Amino acid sequence: RFARRKLLKLLNGMNLHATIQIEWLKHQQNYLLKIHLPKQALPYLISFLSFHHYRIYQIVPFQLLDAIKPFKIS
Repeated sequence: RFARRKLLKLLNGMNLHATIQIEWLKHQQNYLLKIHLPKQALPYLISFLSFHHYRIYQIVPFQLLDAIKPFKIS
């Protein structure tokens, strides 16, 4: 819970020229970060999260969320 709150605070403080909407969802026992942003801001977001040592396992369009299997770490 603390890590999710910390990540939300970090993302809300990010300086983008576009507005983004961020929320946490629970889907199939996993917490997912749902972000609405323009496509041109996606590389910046990925670099920003990597710089702050957050791992990105999958980037999925929201329409395909139910069609995929969640990534499992063994």
